[in-house]
Amino acid sequence: MNYLISILLIFFSFSSMAQLKSLDYLYRFPEKGGSVLEYSIYWSLDEMEFDDRSGGVEEFFEVDRSVLVAGINYRYSISDRFLIAFSTHAEVADFDTHLEDENDSETPEKSPFAFYDPSVDLRYRLIQENEVFFDIEASIVWGATNSSKTPLNRTVSPFDGQEYYKIAAYTGIDFNTFSFMGVIGANFYNGGVNQSEFNNERLKAQDSSQVLLGFLGQAKVTKNIRATVGFNFLSADAFDLTGATERVNLDQSTQQNYYIEFDYLKFQNSLGIISFKVNQRIDRYNLLINNNDLYVADNTFLDFIFKVEKWF
Repeated sequence: MNYLISILLIFFSFSSMAQLKSLDYLYRFPEKGGSVLEYSIYWSLDEMEFDDRSGGVEEFFEVDRSVLVAGINYRYSISDRFLIAFSTHAEVADFDTHLEDENDSETPEKSPFAFYDPSVDLRYRLIQENEVFFDIEASIVWGATNSSKTPLNRTVSPFDGQEYYKIAAYTGIDFNTFSFMGVIGANFYNGGVNQSEFNNERLKAQDSSQVLLGFLGQAKVTKNIRATVGFNFLSADAFDLTGATERVNLDQSTQQNYYIEFDYLKFQNSLGIISFKVNQRIDRYNLLINNNDLYVADNTFLDFIFKVEKWF
């Protein structure tokens, strides 16, 4: 009888070790040799508005677009605590892109079907427990494709299309009824070239940086459904963009990102985790042209995202 009890205890201890932790669904960090593949497609509805505060004209210039974007992310664990990840995305369909002036006159545009923002991430897990993890991450993102081709460059969007480096720290905590993950970090931009709609010059941006702060909470709704809500905030210092004869000063730049996501786990061991996410990003910043004309940007990006995440 004692032998039977011992065998059962050993069996249940191994079974509990094999069970997945709630924190795995916040961010899956595979064991050595393991990997995670994410592929996604999302419909992006974007509206970028500029008010001419010097001339008192609201919606002086506007960019509207509706595009379909596909993305892929792959991460591989070199060890139990160190992984490398690769990601990129590309527009695959342009349903509508146009420019609009203060008289509501529309000029059709087309987005390029190019790969955007390829990145490489290195992530190290300093602390790994059942209820807590703590990671540090270093990334590089090559965004130069955007600045020369996408219609967004017409808005002098300060960070689209710029190469940057990112460092960040993440912590995940399991509170039994829900899980929490927070992030703090910074992005360092390596200049970049932007096209100004408010003159006809291409402008070279100064090196700049952003501070990143974010969090998300995740709860189990049913046996096969998890729900996640999250928020990210980015803030940047003022910097200049200069051309041959023009200069643009950018300040009061903030980005706010809100999202809600539902994960369906029934096919986790076959197809993968199926997710649907609604994400809204709001960018605001001021543009002072040649110390004279002031434009205020209020840009909204709304994404409906379908994603599959497969663990190997």
